[in-house]
Amino acid sequence: MKLFFLVSFSSFFSFLFHIHEVNEFKKTAKQYYAEKKYLEAIKLYTLLETKYQVKEANLLYDHANACYRSIQFRQAFKYYQLIADGTDSTLASEALNQMGIICCKTNKLKEGKELFIQSLRKHSSNTHAVLNLEWAMTLKDVPEERERNKQQQQQREQQKKKSGESHTPDPKTDPEGNDEEADALRSSTHKNKYMDINKARLLLESMKNSEKQYIQQLPVNTTSNPKEPAW
Repeated sequence: MKLFFLVSFSSFFSFLFHIHEVNEFKKTAKQYYAEKKYLEAIKLYTLLETKYQVKEANLLYDHANACYRSIQFRQAFKYYQLIADGTDSTLASEALNQMGIICCKTNKLKEGKELFIQSLRKHSSNTHAVLNLEWAMTLKDVPEERERNKQQQQQREQQKKKSGESHTPDPKTDPEGNDEEADALRSSTHKNKYMDINKARLLLESMKNSEKQYIQQLPVNTTSNPKEPAW
């Protein structure tokens, strides 16, 4: 009987020590994060998850944020995904919002916009997701932009070729022809400048119609031109 009580007491003491140790690691990891010592914080988060099997959603979210802040986007995305698949809709919405930021910053603009929409589906009051969707609308999709520039270059070359067959202006003797080409280029540049904004308005209108039940309060504020994502 005494042995039983001794074993029970020892187990209980170990349990208390375990809880104390976990809480101390959590406290220290949070302190490291506040001091922007993200790598040190990541080590403690990893220790808590592997050795102590602590899988709390808030802890995973902090781990993901530390990875994001230290530019470890792939690791951050993995942890955000775990949270997005969880049952806490508010935290899942925040995780999807962060995943959208990562996609936009790694030239996956289409995926980023979709993730912001998913974030709003999870929690329609997530103002960060709204602001970040507007921010994404001001960005240019790199593959699309390259293809657009390629097509424009081909069109200019074709126009030059046709123009050369009928009349080849000399910049020295025919300044009007040179100015006309410059005006055309300026006109093309001006058009491209506002192309994304018009596309943003169309997309936002389409979203408001098809996802009305999720994002009824979505503001259209393309004139704000945010330069950085919102946290």
